[in-house]
Amino acid sequence: MIKRETITQAMYEAICLGATRMPPDVRSALQKALAEETGEMAKSIWK
Repeated sequence: MIKRETITQAMYEAICLGATRMPPDVRSALQKALAEETGEMAKSIWK
């Protein structure tokens, strides 16, 4: 049986990775969307 602490630690690490690391294809898609954005307010959020 897997210990509760092991699952808790694995979940914590997965959440941290998901919140701080972005796959290259996602980063590329966001950069493309930013380049195509015409709204100044929307652009300013990413600066």
